[in-house]
Amino acid sequence: IFSKESPEQSIIASSEPGKASVVSGNEGSSVMRCKTCKQPVGTPTSLLKSDKSGNGAGVSQLSTDLSNYEFQVLEGCEDGLPNKVDYSCRFLAQAKDQAKSIRDTLAGNQNIISVIGLNFLTEITEVAPSFPQVSFAVIDAYVPIDAPNNTQGVLFAEEELGFMAGAVAGSVSKTKVVGIIAGLPFGALQRFAFGFLKGVKYICPQCQVLGRWVNDPTWSSEDIGKAQAEEYINQNCDVIFGAAGGMGSHAIKYAASKKVMVIGVDQDEYVSTFKNGTEPGSEYILTSVLKKVPMAVGLVAKSVIENNFKTGNRIFGYYNNAEEALPCSTPLACEKFNETVYFQDTNAVSGGCSSIVAQPITNLLDTVKTRITIGVLQLNVAQGYIQGEQAAANGTWRQMDTFGIVKAMQGHSQTKVSENKLLIYGGLLSSGEVSNTLYEFNYDNVTLSTLHPTGTDHPAKLMYHSAVFREKTNELVIVAGTLDGSVYNDLMYSYNVAANTWSTVAVKGTIPAGRTLQAVDIIGEEMFMYGGLSQGSILKDFWVFSFTTLTWTQRVNSVSPLAYFGSSLSAVPKNNTLILFGGTHSGSQGNALWSYSTISQEWTSITPSGNAPIGFSQGSAVVLDSRRILYTGGLANGAPQTTSYIYNSGKNAWTNSTKLNAPFAVYGHQASAFNQADFANACQYSENPTLSVCKAIPKTVVLLFGGASTNGIMDKFLINFPADEVIVTPMSIAASILYVCYAFSALGLLISLSMLVATIVFRDAKVFRAASPVFLSFYCVGASLAFVGVILYNVQGNNPQICSATLWCFSTGCIILYGSIVVKNQRIKTIFTGKVKSKSSASIKNHSLYIGLSAIILVNTVLLIIFTASSTLNYHPYDLAIDANNIWPICSSDQMGTWIWILLAPCFFTIVYGIYLSYHTRNVWSQFNESTHINLSVYVTFLAMIILVPLILTIE
Repeated sequence: IFSKESPEQSIIASSEPGKASVVSGNEGSSVMRCKTCKQPVGTPTSLLKSDKSGNGAGVSQLSTDLSNYEFQVLEGCEDGLPNKVDYSCRFLAQAKDQAKSIRDTLAGNQNIISVIGLNFLTEITEVAPSFPQVSFAVIDAYVPIDAPNNTQGVLFAEEELGFMAGAVAGSVSKTKVVGIIAGLPFGALQRFAFGFLKGVKYICPQCQVLGRWVNDPTWSSEDIGKAQAEEYINQNCDVIFGAAGGMGSHAIKYAASKKVMVIGVDQDEYVSTFKNGTEPGSEYILTSVLKKVPMAVGLVAKSVIENNFKTGNRIFGYYNNAEEALPCSTPLACEKFNETVYFQDTNAVSGGCSSIVAQPITNLLDTVKTRITIGVLQLNVAQGYIQGEQAAANGTWRQMDTFGIVKAMQGHSQTKVSENKLLIYGGLLSSGEVSNTLYEFNYDNVTLSTLHPTGTDHPAKLMYHSAVFREKTNELVIVAGTLDGSVYNDLMYSYNVAANTWSTVAVKGTIPAGRTLQAVDIIGEEMFMYGGLSQGSILKDFWVFSFTTLTWTQRVNSVSPLAYFGSSLSAVPKNNTLILFGGTHSGSQGNALWSYSTISQEWTSITPSGNAPIGFSQGSAVVLDSRRILYTGGLANGAPQTTSYIYNSGKNAWTNSTKLNAPFAVYGHQASAFNQADFANACQYSENPTLSVCKAIPKTVVLLFGGASTNGIMDKFLINFPADEVIVTPMSIAASILYVCYAFSALGLLISLSMLVATIVFRDAKVFRAASPVFLSFYCVGASLAFVGVILYNVQGNNPQICSATLWCFSTGCIILYGSIVVKNQRIKTIFTGKVKSKSSASIKNHSLYIGLSAIILVNTVLLIIFTASSTLNYHPYDLAIDANNIWPICSSDQMGTWIWILLAPCFFTIVYGIYLSYHTRNVWSQFNESTHINLSVYVTFLAMIILVPLILTIE
């Protein structure tokens, strides 16, 4: 805190995690003690205040226990003062009741600015409203939008410094394994970790990055720091970045003593941690990355003095020269920086063309710094979370960088388990070895780690096996697979996630033959398995395993899919349905789609509308929601594929989007889909639930990993956020409306039948004879059938016979009605508009009209027969996707989208021709015929078709 005209009461306070302070000394002096902080450079009784050249420029009479970070805040405050007479800067030590301490300090002062660290954020937001004349600047803390208007967050773009450290590590590493000591997942350290990961991958895409959060609330544990460094070294790590305060310093000091290159943070650690090169391993420090805290604090102090203090958050970074990576301090580090590296430059400045660039590391780092400074490299960190940039991906695949040692593999299993985690097991490695290693991928942490389960029944080395997650018992279940392509597994293994143990499932009764490339999934307490390959034979048997009885049961159906291997089986639990797709049969890949109901225990062949994918095998299938399944990649005609398709069971339709196509052709991969926000404790740091490791994204994410391509076996994670299905909320119509529909239809049917009876009874009457009783009867018959069709449509339920009768009645009724109108109007046109040569030439006999009407009805009937034979109408459950109780029966066929146009054609052309005839008979007087009324009816019908047909075809 600095104040004007009150130096005896003015203080400056700064703190960050682990930088605890207490006051000691006489009244009027603030002597700081910090037992766990990194110590600044200086003599035992003083601190050196360095100028830009690095030479000692003065001595501040403060204790050497003052932390380097706190000293930088003091230095910045003093540099921002216009003079040292009217203003002074001093420290406020931490107290048990920090808010009360701040209130007491500010009670008698005016025009005071407080520069506080992360630990003070809560207290400042509590105290600030009581002191509107005071400007509060909080270092390394994000001030929320609803914070008091006299507060300001002073933030640094730590992701930029992390990126620079990562670029250094990626350039120097020989083993292609580097690591970061990250500590607890606070915002600044999350940005450091994110930036480091990206920086390494930018320079060295093939490098592996080790990193995990460590629960060290003191930020200074020497034991934890050494242990994590040792863990990394044992994984062949040859560059370590110590970003976690004092713990990070202990880690890099230990690593350097083991001849591992290291990178410091927040201060020149060659000078501080390695004591100007006197500590063992000092020659292995490459650089230190720094935030220019003094400059930032000085600018804040200056803004208050000049009445230019603004509320909100103020970010400092490379763009305003507030960050830097120090030059090399040792001959070995300088030698490393002068080495030439080959860098695949995407050359973002000139449009993204890729090229291999050879240049000294120091020149490469200058290029990286320039690109960060001018904004070419956009790191897109969302509030410091490592996953921030992933939220931008919408419908397109992109590579996801991860922490951990990632091995290339194909034919592995990848299973979504609890807590937004994936378990990856087995597979064929790029070395040609089959693996039996179990990996855990923590999506929230973006970290892949190797698990070391206990138990004596560890599974054999397997590839092209299957795995399911038994949610009830929190177990991963492994089934089938092959050891080497000739030995097939018939055992079942269980991994208990909570206990971290393997065991063999004690299956009772008949066991299916060992196999590989089978299709497997689970619904509730039943696991389903179809087909596969065994001893050179393609299987078509279908088995169900009950976890309740621990028995396999083979189910044999009269109608079932062909024998396949490499197909996919996807469970849709909401609908109690399994969907089987693709696979290899008799040497070729199929694209048949089958549905299996766990209720009726029957298979049904499905022919969706839309463009179906080509047949493929060994692709991935993931259930996006209760309606959609995404199929990606696979092997077709001996070549891996990139294409992706979505099958929508609610619409019974295929869709394809080029956005969903994989960035490279692949097969033998695995994909998983889930919504991160569905897990109640998503992003919660397990060691300290008050901290978050990410920000949960409430959107379905698909993670694809591994597989084989034309470039070999892959070790990449791909991520995709498919676009959500746009579902219109259905309208609920009151039952009374339905009853009104029944009433009108029944009334129309009654009138039509009454008119038919009247026509027959009074056919010899003059008025009926003038209207042609035969065709008047046809009108009534057609109208009656159409009304019957309307009534049947409303009562069809899920009865296929009524469904089919509805179409026949309505279509036939309409064609009879309008066909009769057309042929009768044809006679009127001939009589009143034709050239009259004789009495006989001016008339058309009834039998001629019968032939015309019969021809129209015959065309419509033939189309109905062909449609019924080739694309049978049936009951289809339509999922309204609102809740579990909105599955409705829809009368439809597999090719309804095409046939609806064909079936409408006869009626449409009949009415269009009726329009033509109505125009030419428009002047016929009504006393000669009812032509005027017929014409009006035709016009109204056509207008209704123009409005209703497009509406009906576009509304679900």
